[in-house]
Amino acid sequence: GRGTAAFVALLMAMCDHRYTATQFALLSALAVLGRVYLGAVAGYMVEHIPWSLFFFLTFLAAFVFFAPNVLGHPDNYIEANPLNTPPHIVPEWYFLPFYAILRAIDFDFMWIVPAKLGGVILMFGSILILFVLPWLDFSKVRSARFRPIHKQFFWVLVADCFLLGYIGSQPADGSIAGISNIVFAQIGTAYYFAHFLIVIPLIAMFERPRPLPSSISEPVLKGGGAPAGAVAKPMEKAP
Repeated sequence: GRGTAAFVALLMAMCDHRYTATQFALLSALAVLGRVYLGAVAGYMVEHIPWSLFFFLTFLAAFVFFAPNVLGHPDNYIEANPLNTPPHIVPEWYFLPFYAILRAIDFDFMWIVPAKLGGVILMFGSILILFVLPWLDFSKVRSARFRPIHKQFFWVLVADCFLLGYIGSQPADGSIAGISNIVFAQIGTAYYFAHFLIVIPLIAMFERPRPLPSSISEPVLKGGGAPAGAVAKPMEKAP
C-alpha cells in the first residue's frame, strides 16, 4: 500500500535518478519482499526492541550502507607503491588507540625485548587484558550505578582511549604544545594498563558501594510499585 510506495520512493531518492524499467521493477520487488518477510516480525520488533537500540541501529546502518568511507582516511585510498614508503600510516578509526599503543614503545626493554616487539606485545596485551577483566574486578556489586568511584574512573578510561585514538591519528614525530606525541602515547598506554591492573582491583578492594535496592522496581521504576499480586524479593549480592 502506501508504505510500499513510500519505501520505493525512498530507495529511488537514494539511488541514481536515471532509472530504467528494470531498475524500477527490482526496487518494487525489493520493497514487496521486505514487507512480506518483515511484516510478520514487525510487531515483535517494535514491542521488544528499545527505541535507543532502534535509533543506534538506524544510525549504524546509515554509515554502513550509505557512507562507509566517511570515517576513512584519504591516505588509505592511495594506490600502493612498493618503491615508496608512505610517511604516515593511518589505520581505521577503531584501530587508532591500539596503533598508538603499538608506537608508544620506542626503547628496548632491558636490552632483551626490542622496541618493535615490545610494542606488538603491548598492543595484543591491551586486547587480551579485557578477557581477564571479570577476575580483576572482584567487587560483589557489578553495576556502576551503585559504585560512584568506579564510575568516575570509567570515564577517565574513556578519555584516555580518546587521547590514544587522537595520538594514533597523528604522525609519530609530531608534537602537541612542544611535547612529543610519543610521550602522550606512553602516558596514555601506562594509564590504560594501570586502570585494569591497579585501579580496578584497588577500587574493588576499598570502595564502599551504595546500598542496594530491595527490589528491581526501585532503580528502574523510580520507586514505583510492583505489578498487582507480585511480591518483591530482596536483591542479593553475587557470591
